[in-house]
Amino acid sequence: MSEIPFDIQALLGRLEKVKKYNSRGWMSLCPAHRDKDRSLSVARGHDGRILIHCHAGCPPSAVLAAIGLTFEDLFPDGRISDWVPGQGFSARKRAHKTTERDKTVLAVAEGARASGRALSPTDLRLEREAFKRELKRKRAGHVAREESEQVDQPPSGE
Repeated sequence: MSEIPFDIQALLGRLEKVKKYNSRGWMSLCPAHRDKDRSLSVARGHDGRILIHCHAGCPPSAVLAAIGLTFEDLFPDGRISDWVPGQGFSARKRAHKTTERDKTVLAVAEGARASGRALSPTDLRLEREAFKRELKRKRAGHVAREESEQVDQPPSGE
């Protein structure tokens, strides 16, 4: 992978019989198999990735190998580690937001109990759901050890 993000025009330059398909995509002959009709779709994803798909069934790894590229070349700044298969880059951001929201819900519930206030049925439900997700993350090793000590017991209902 190069230091400079791989340009989609450079990728298209490695393909044969490239034709503009729509505002974001192109069709070309697939370099991974003997192609007579354009079967390879190339597009820029909303998250900046270069998307490739052979409609004849060639795996992306074969297409990339045929033109001398790697998966990292398809990602902005080579950020393949930030990508979640099937969910893109936004999945990691959503997971982070959910984790932060769960921590807030648990802290608010703890503060309410400490001040002697009862939680509403909706707040109790949100607390239970947040606790379950936090416990699941803890078991999966996504919560730091110092935080995990705070999640040892489920919240008690009122």
